[in-house]
Amino acid sequence: MTGAQFDLGAFRDTGDQPVATIGDVPCQYRGHQIGVAPCELCGDRGREMAIYACAVFGQATLGKRKAGRQLEAACLTCDRRQPARRNPWWHASDILARDLGAIRAAVPSSSASAESASTPTSPVPPPPAPGFNLSNTPMREVSFDAHLLPGRNPFNAAVARWQGRTLLCYRDGYSYSSRLALCELDSVLRPIPGSARWLERPFPEFQSHEDPRFFEHDGSLWLSWVIYRRGPATSMAIARMDGNLRLVEPRRIHYPQAGPVEKNWIFFSQGGRLWAEYRLWDGEHHVLAIEGDRAESAHVTQHDARWNLGPMRGGTNTVQVGDLRFGFFHSKLRRQYHVGAYCFVNGPPFGLVGYTPAPLLSGEWFGEKTRWGLSVVFPCGAMFDGDSWLVSAGYNDRTVKFFACKHADVAAAMTRVAPGAVSTSSWQRWEEDDWQWLPVGRVAPGYQADPPRFGPQEGEVIETPAFPTQDFQAAER
Repeated sequence: MTGAQFDLGAFRDTGDQPVATIGDVPCQYRGHQIGVAPCELCGDRGREMAIYACAVFGQATLGKRKAGRQLEAACLTCDRRQPARRNPWWHASDILARDLGAIRAAVPSSSASAESASTPTSPVPPPPAPGFNLSNTPMREVSFDAHLLPGRNPFNAAVARWQGRTLLCYRDGYSYSSRLALCELDSVLRPIPGSARWLERPFPEFQSHEDPRFFEHDGSLWLSWVIYRRGPATSMAIARMDGNLRLVEPRRIHYPQAGPVEKNWIFFSQGGRLWAEYRLWDGEHHVLAIEGDRAESAHVTQHDARWNLGPMRGGTNTVQVGDLRFGFFHSKLRRQYHVGAYCFVNGPPFGLVGYTPAPLLSGEWFGEKTRWGLSVVFPCGAMFDGDSWLVSAGYNDRTVKFFACKHADVAAAMTRVAPGAVSTSSWQRWEEDDWQWLPVGRVAPGYQADPPRFGPQEGEVIETPAFPTQDFQAAER
């Protein structure tokens, strides 16, 4: 949300994330860097080692590294390392170079349809040059002491600037017992003593109130959140906040096509009406129109965004920047969460314009995880001061963290998408079927794709890059 400017220099930076040097150990199974961890081998004890995603072992280091009793897979000594022609599923610079070329060719010219021609060309810059470092990110963690928040384990927090005050709404507790709390932060993100209080629970038939997000509509501050009851069944709820920040006119949103589990809708106001982003992944940007406590499908636009780390789902509130709305989404692949940024036209039919093809944040593989063994970073709130972003997120279902970045850096990391032009030539979709990978749909003639090099989990969906058949034939000779 917009508001008074905040100076990133006022927050203590926790330090830049190291960028690894790959060296002379190419491998088709290794993905981007997912974290760092200290080595426990005698000669290198305490030295931080870069950890990479690996399609064979899950994670790996370039050299040997011992963490507790576990000796990680090491690329230098791995007998399964394949310095071959293609990476089976992670983004890589050569894949992006090929895919971006297809995207640029698909972008409509000025003489195209009215909908395409009305898509703004700024402030999203042209796609970055091939070969940019996917292990680097403009996001930096800023200091925040979540222990000062009242509650058992505050997490999944939304931040907003409203009438000169910085507000934080967070979730406390797990399923069946979660409730929401609200507090005020000072100029350096410290909770103001005595400002915290529990929010009302207007739907007593739902045992849990979860994952809040602020948005502005009709001159007022509003809150959306997830309500949960045993079954399981979840629904979306919204309420206006009055001058005392109390929930007024709470509504459970009813959508005729809703499933038993509905969450992560992103509400926003445009043209005096209330809307909600319902779906972002699988080539669709689906927006609902909200009237009272009812939702109906309003606009569905197609796009060719390809994010290979699980379905793109709602994250933070979106903020208008020029003719576009920017926000941060989340996804989950196996046991790790990821965060990216996106933008869409601030007007019907709300076509997607750009997204970051590589994650800006990822859950840490090492250190304390959730009680279910997940590595989680879950964005819920975003503030924009005209130059910089401040993003609030839940971390491992245990605490709250803040991340900051320059808008120019986020825009530079984005790739333009072509609304209405869904790419079918360079990606193959796979779904789990009886614990095997089953291809869904077909790539264009003359293309071929490998399945993932690991077994699927129940219900898992993934995409792998497809390449011209002659590339496969050349590599096999």
